[in-house]
Amino acid sequence: MNGEAPEVDRNHLDLNPKAGIPLCIEAEVNTKKEKSLIIEYKDKCQSCMAATAKACQEIHHGCQQIDFRRHFRKTFSVETVKNRLPILKWLPKYRLRQLQGDLIAGITVGLTIIPQSLAYAKIAELPPQYGLYTAFMGCFIYVLLGTSRDVNFGPTAVMSLLTAEFAHSIPALATFLAFVCGVIQVAMGVFSLGILLDYISHPVINSFTTAAAITIACSQVKKWLGLRQIPREFVKQFYLTLMKLPETKVFDCVLGLVCMILLYSMKRMKEVKWRGDSDSVCKAVCKKLVWVMSTARNAIVVIFSSGLSAILLYHDIRPFSLTGNIVSGVPPFQPPEFTIRVDENATMSTSECFANIGIGIAIIPLVGVIESVAIGKAFGRKNGYSIDGNQELLANGFANVLGSFVSAYPVSASFSRSAVMAQSGVQTPLANIFTGTLVLLALAFLTPLFYYIPDAALAAVIIMAVVDMIDFSMIRHLWAINKVDLFPWFATFFISLFAGFEFGILIGVATSLLLLLYPWARPAIKARLIVDSKAETTELMPNENIIIVSIPMGLMFPGVEYLQEKVEAKAITGTSSRTVIMDFTHVFQMDYTAVVGLKEMYSFLQKKQTPLILANVQLPVFVQLQKAKIKGLCCAASVSDAIQMVADGEITAQDDLVKVITKDDSRISSANDVTVTHRSLSHVPDCDPELIPNSSSMHLAKL
Repeated sequence: MNGEAPEVDRNHLDLNPKAGIPLCIEAEVNTKKEKSLIIEYKDKCQSCMAATAKACQEIHHGCQQIDFRRHFRKTFSVETVKNRLPILKWLPKYRLRQLQGDLIAGITVGLTIIPQSLAYAKIAELPPQYGLYTAFMGCFIYVLLGTSRDVNFGPTAVMSLLTAEFAHSIPALATFLAFVCGVIQVAMGVFSLGILLDYISHPVINSFTTAAAITIACSQVKKWLGLRQIPREFVKQFYLTLMKLPETKVFDCVLGLVCMILLYSMKRMKEVKWRGDSDSVCKAVCKKLVWVMSTARNAIVVIFSSGLSAILLYHDIRPFSLTGNIVSGVPPFQPPEFTIRVDENATMSTSECFANIGIGIAIIPLVGVIESVAIGKAFGRKNGYSIDGNQELLANGFANVLGSFVSAYPVSASFSRSAVMAQSGVQTPLANIFTGTLVLLALAFLTPLFYYIPDAALAAVIIMAVVDMIDFSMIRHLWAINKVDLFPWFATFFISLFAGFEFGILIGVATSLLLLLYPWARPAIKARLIVDSKAETTELMPNENIIIVSIPMGLMFPGVEYLQEKVEAKAITGTSSRTVIMDFTHVFQMDYTAVVGLKEMYSFLQKKQTPLILANVQLPVFVQLQKAKIKGLCCAASVSDAIQMVADGEITAQDDLVKVITKDDSRISSANDVTVTHRSLSHVPDCDPELIPNSSSMHLAKL
């Protein structure tokens, strides 16, 4: 051999049918290229036994090169391009018959988004035209990048409220905020960070939305009643609104109340059950008329109130507070300002912009993505299709980035407009083209007419839009299903109302994560006591000579110290001690702190002459224990094997690293040639028992 490695017969290597690579290579990958261990078959394949570590590394290096080429081809394949530009999937299949549904849906949503945009700009504390600036770019971008046919991007109540919170009524800062949020969302989409959304629980989202809806509705009461000089903070706003009720403008109050009654009535018109001949032409026309009135109710109310105020103003009667002059024309396409001129004597540098936005840089992108993905998934489940969460991230991000070039503030998906889109018979995302075009036409030609829109009418539109977002029913469900989830719900709700939405969602997420991690920090440890060779499940309060500790989930660093304290306290009572058997059936991984803690606990028990045996150790954990070099630690193939060994009195101090005890061979094997039974391998993920010959055993051989 001359010191050279023997050649590997690659034609006789055992292959894993799942991955198509040699078993010895797969074992090396699964154990993170552990060079000191390879898994071989004794009887099934002699050629694997002749393979050296060097040969295995050469084969694995070749596999890595093949994987790199495959990854490169996949990244730049036609399918990947179609996934990143979903329009390439549905546009070639587009048919003329689909155009009718998209046209009707697009125009219907356009009639909804125009009055909503003007109203939401008021929530954002920006001039009304900025609502329209925000309403069209998201529509065009979603046609190219969106994966849901029902979703509409644009200004929303929650995003407008957060913009008011962090943009401080400075239009240029709101535009800068949109750009920064878009960049963050695009980065999240590129790096597939949509998984972060999984850590925001549904109670937190529901509570945040409810608190936001209440805040928005209260903020519009002052416009409905025609009150002035009311601050934005919820507590002060609520208090001063009550104090200034005697200053209410009667005409504004009456108009707002009439508009809300009309909006509610037209919304319920769709629920009318028709009787008589279902094929009647008159009945069909009436149904369509009712549907149009119900769907376009916001536009109808705004047109009605604007016409009334225009007629009264023509006769020199001005009973209502009006929107006033709106800058007309389409905004120029230009980059957002990074040095903002606040007034004639003051400017705001880029660093000062970030300082003023503060934590909004993280909160607004996160909330926007939550809205978009949640709405897209909801309509996808309802209408029988799926969406790509990361692609929605990219769509939302690019909508914000390019929207900032037309003076838009941050956008996200709108539930109300998406519902209108779905109810209008939309076929593809192309409907957003017609919605965006209608907004541009309104900017170009209709802005002089917006002067006559009463503030009370816009306030009515907002209040009726956000009332449906208030949902306290979840409290009842949480109480019935899991009372612990009430903590993040109430924490998010009250902190959002009284301290600010940025603190509310952060505290809510932190509370949810604390509840998620608590079982890891305080695992529900139980013990089975051996009484007359029978096991009974009790609390961790043993009074016999053997304590069998069961760990219900993985062992990680938060719960190590707790496990040590409990086991050490119950294993040693006074002058007596008990044998400890730890059932590792459910422990598939351990971190460094857990391994060190186990090593310290074993050393402590050894000093107290208290035996410790691990049972049902999984192969990945066994490898970790090998590397930890815990001398004399016993690992039994099962709890019954460990109990039998204790009964036979065969636990002796050895210098071996890790020992494995089986029923077939009660002797303690050394770490240099450890035999692992098929039973222990059956717990290892991705280990196919059918590939293991009955007459053979797996060996961990030290090279």
